[in-house]
Amino acid sequence: FVTLSPTGERRPTLVDTCIGCGLGPSDVKLQKQCQVDGCGNCFCRPMWCLVCLGRWFAARQDQSTPQVWLQGTAPCPTCRAKFCVLDVAHIDSPLHSGSDD
Repeated sequence: FVTLSPTGERRPTLVDTCIGCGLGPSDVKLQKQCQVDGCGNCFCRPMWCLVCLGRWFAARQDQSTPQVWLQGTAPCPTCRAKFCVLDVAHIDSPLHSGSDD
């Protein structure tokens, strides 16, 4: 679903490291793109990588019904605005400020 979503803005500055794993770049942003009732606007800067945000989302779904997880919502890990998988936008940014330098 994320690959089908519109790409977020391209940022010319360095990208922070994901605060979840501390390894990858923070490469996703929550942007309301769906028509789901209950989803809100998140104004947080990108702080999470796709893998960590995916794990966060999955952990907040009903564990007994994984077949409907993609229809669910979860709170933003930072501001608690509700989002669904359609609201996850990949950030197009070529630079990463991690310790790879």
